[in-house]
Amino acid sequence: MISHFKLKDVFTPGGQPSVTYVSRDHLKLEQRVKEALARGYAINVVTGPTKSGKTVLCNHVLSQAGASVSIEGGQIRTDEEFWSQIAHQLELGRERVRTESGSQTDTASGGVKFGIPNVAEVNFGGDSAVGRTTERSITYDVNHKLASLQHMVDNDVALLVDDFHYIPQEVQKSIIQTLKGAVFKGLSVILLAVPHRAFDPITVEQELEGRFKSLIQNYRS
Repeated sequence: MISHFKLKDVFTPGGQPSVTYVSRDHLKLEQRVKEALARGYAINVVTGPTKSGKTVLCNHVLSQAGASVSIEGGQIRTDEEFWSQIAHQLELGRERVRTESGSQTDTASGGVKFGIPNVAEVNFGGDSAVGRTTERSITYDVNHKLASLQHMVDNDVALLVDDFHYIPQEVQKSIIQTLKGAVFKGLSVILLAVPHRAFDPITVEQELEGRFKSLIQNYRS
C-alpha cells in the first residue's frame, strides 16, 4: 500500500515533524526528558541555539507521555497573560457555580400549624416546628492561577514553556515563584531557552537552586 503525504508533512522547517522525525537514540535525548518527567519535583531547563530542535524534541516526548500544556514565551508580556493562556488550554472557564445545601426550622407558638406541603411538622408542647431544606447557588470568578496549578497537579499535566527567555524578567520571577509550590507537589515543568539565558530561573529567584535542573545543555538537532 502506497502512503501519500502532503509536502508540509515531509518538509517541516519551523514545524513539528512526524514523518521525518529523527529520535537520535544514541544520544539518549528522549530518555533524559522522559526520566525528568517521571522524577518530577524540579524545574527542568533544556538549552540550545534557536532552531536547534529543542521544541521538537520536548513536544514529541510530551505527546507520548500524557497530558501537557505548551506556552510560547514570545506571546507573554504579563503574569496574567501566562496563566490565562494555561487556563484556556485546560478549558477551565471564567466562572464557577457552587451549590450549598442546609436546613432551617420554623417554629410557632400556641399549636399553630403551617400549611406547607411536603415538609415535616413536629409538635412540642403546643409549639409547632417545621423543618425544611434550603439550597442556594453562588457564582464566582475563577482565579486562573490557582485553578490552573490545582488542575495540573491533580491531573498530572506537564507544563512546557518555550522561549522562556523572551518573557520579561519581572514576569519570569512571578511565574517561578508561583510554580515553586506546585513543583514541590509533583508538577513537571520544562523550560526551553537559548544557552546564555539558561540560568534565568535561578537569577530571578535565588531560592530555586535546589529545584533547578539543567536537563540538556546546548542541544543541537
